[in-house]
Amino acid sequence: MFQGGLTPGHVVVSLLMLAVELAVVCGIGVGISALAGRPLFSIVVTYLVVAALVVGSLISFGLGSQLAQGTVLANSPVGRGVLYAPVQPNQQPTEPAQPAYTCEGPWWSTRPSGPNALRGCSR
Repeated sequence: MFQGGLTPGHVVVSLLMLAVELAVVCGIGVGISALAGRPLFSIVVTYLVVAALVVGSLISFGLGSQLAQGTVLANSPVGRGVLYAPVQPNQQPTEPAQPAYTCEGPWWSTRPSGPNALRGCSR
């Protein structure tokens, strides 16, 4: 176990990812160097391309996360509230007074019929 709770596997995977990133940047540099006539120009363009990829990735992930956000209500009571008794110190937890879990949404409106129809629903 390394400092911070890392295992040797985490360190190896991190080093492999670093090597892959280095190989990609070197590949971009060699490709640009083959296309450009002057070495200084190819170095500068390689830095600019890598910087554009970094900034472009941040922008695209930022915009993509804004498009992919949504609210998911899972295992939440619908309609009636669930009443819980107050918990006292050193007291075992108790069952809710009125369990009110229901199945609603697209799956419930197109539910299958038969003995296993309510398999995903509880109480």
